[in-house]
Amino acid sequence: MRHSKFKAAAALIIGASLAQGAIFPSIALGDHLDTDVPTYTVEAMNADGTPAASNDFDDQTTSPANNGKPSTSTNVTPDATDTPSTPDATEPSQQPSSGAGTDTDADADAGTNDDADATTPDDGQQQPNVDVDANTDPDADTADTKETPRLMSAKNDKDSKEQQDTVTPPSPDYTGWVDHKGKRYWFDNGTMAKGKEIFDQDSNAWYFVESDGTMAKDKDAYIRTGSGKWIRLAKDGKRVHGENYRNGSWYYFDTKTGAMLKGVRLIPVKGGGSKWVYYDLQTGKMAHGEKYLNYDKEHTGWYYFHPDTGAMQYGFIYHGNAKKWVFYHRQNGKMLYGEQCIDKGWYFFNKTTGARAHGFTNLPGKRVFYNTSNGRMVYGATLINDRPYFFDKTTGRQWSKNELVNKIVSTARSFRLKHPDCPGALALNGGIICPQGPCMSFVWYVFHAAGLDVFLCNGGAVNGRPSGIPDDNYSWYAKRGRISSSPKVGDIVFWRFTNGYSWSTNASHAGIVVNVAPGKITVMDAAFNNIDERPIYSSYYPSTPMFATPYYG
Repeated sequence: MRHSKFKAAAALIIGASLAQGAIFPSIALGDHLDTDVPTYTVEAMNADGTPAASNDFDDQTTSPANNGKPSTSTNVTPDATDTPSTPDATEPSQQPSSGAGTDTDADADAGTNDDADATTPDDGQQQPNVDVDANTDPDADTADTKETPRLMSAKNDKDSKEQQDTVTPPSPDYTGWVDHKGKRYWFDNGTMAKGKEIFDQDSNAWYFVESDGTMAKDKDAYIRTGSGKWIRLAKDGKRVHGENYRNGSWYYFDTKTGAMLKGVRLIPVKGGGSKWVYYDLQTGKMAHGEKYLNYDKEHTGWYYFHPDTGAMQYGFIYHGNAKKWVFYHRQNGKMLYGEQCIDKGWYFFNKTTGARAHGFTNLPGKRVFYNTSNGRMVYGATLINDRPYFFDKTTGRQWSKNELVNKIVSTARSFRLKHPDCPGALALNGGIICPQGPCMSFVWYVFHAAGLDVFLCNGGAVNGRPSGIPDDNYSWYAKRGRISSSPKVGDIVFWRFTNGYSWSTNASHAGIVVNVAPGKITVMDAAFNNIDERPIYSSYYPSTPMFATPYYG
C-alpha cells in the first residue's frame, strides 16, 4: 500500500513537470537564461518502503553505481532531449582533428587553465569543454559559451585553414623567396620581411615587400627611411633604375638608390652625351614644351624643353602658338628679358612675355630699330619701307632730321677748295659717270663720305645705281613730288641751262644748299675747276634754280 502511494506521488510529480514544459516552453528551452530553471529531486525508496540514501544535486556525494563519480542521473532538466550532452568533466576534452589548439600556450591565450578543476567554485556544476575566444567574458553565464558540435566543427575547419595559409620557410635559418598561393615572400634567416626593401643576390636586384610580406609588383612605393623616397617596382617586382616610361610620361630613377628624381637633372643620353631635363616636383613626370620653374634661386623662370626628348633648349626658339621668338640662356636655359647682347649683337625681349622685338622700338632715351627678320639691332644708314634712316653706329639710336642735315652740310664744307676724285669714286661704287662734268658726282661724294648714301635717291637713281648725271637725280625726286622752288638747308639744288648747250635738260647742274638766310643762300658745288661755297644767285648761275628735298625724316 505504501509502495503504491509512492508510485502515485512520483507519477503526479513527473506529470506536473511535463505539463509545465508544455505550458511554459520558453523555460523548457532555456530561452531566458536569467530565469532560474527549477530542478526536481526524485526521492528514492528502498524495497521495504524506507527512503533511500539522499542524492541531492548540491551534495556532490558519490554513488557506487557511478564508480565514485558524482551522480547526475537524478538531475533532471526540462526538455533535456533538445540539449546536446555535455562531455564528462573528468574526461579529456575532445580536440580538433587538425591538432589546432593542442599547444598549452595557445590554451592559455584563450583563457583556459590546465590546473583548474572540472567544476566551478560557485555551484559545482560541470564546466562545458568548449574553446573560449580571447574576447569572451570569463564571468558570463555558461550558457553563452556553449557551442553545438556543428559550430565547433566549423571553428576547427577555420583553424585548419589558417594553419594552411601560414607561410613558413623551408628551414628555421632560411634566407630567400618562398612562393605561397601565387605570391612571393622573402625570409631573412627564417624571419619574414615586411614593409622594407630587400636585395636578392641571386637575381642581383632590389625588391620591396609589403606590410603583409608579399612582394610588391607593377606599382610605386614610398620608402620612409631617411628623408624618404619614391621607388617603382616593375611587373616582375624588380626595382626600376634609370629612365622609365609609364602611362604616357617619362620618369627617372636613381641608378643606385632607385629614388624617383625630381627637379632639374642632368641625365645620360643613349649613345653618349647627356641632357638637362626637368621632373615635376610633385609627380616626377618629365616636362615638355614651355614650362615655368620655381625650383630654386638659380632655376626660377621660364624654360623650354624639347617636345619629344624633354631636353632643355637654348638660344632662339620660335613659339608658333604665341607667334613669338624668345631666347633661352645658353648656360642655364632661362628665358631672357629686356636688352640683351647675343653674339655681338643687341636684341630686345619683352619684359613680360620674353617676345623678341622687331622694327622700331622705344628704349630709354632713344628710338632704335630691330631687324624685322632676325631681331638684331640695326646701325648706320638703311632703307625701311622704302624710306632712308640712319641709326647711330654705336648706340643704335635713330638720328633726327637736324642731325642728318648738319652731317651733310659739314661734310660738304669739309671739301672746300679740295680736289677729290669724285667721278672716280663714283665709278668704283658702280655709279654712272656724267661726261659733262663732276657737279653731280660731287653731290654723291658728299652723301657717300657722310655715310648717308641711301638719302640720295634711296641709294640709286637709275635702276638702283647711283648716277653722276644731274637730270637722272632730278627726275627721281620729281616723280615722287619732292621738287620745290623754296630752298632748305640740305636740299639738292638743280639748274637748267637754256643757252643752247648740248646737255640742256631739266637739270644741267647740281649742288648742295648749305645756308639759307634772308638775302643770302649759299651752295657747295664742284664748278669752275674747284669746290667752293658760292651764292646761289651769282651771275654764274641761271636765275631759275629748283630744289629737291631728300627724305631726312
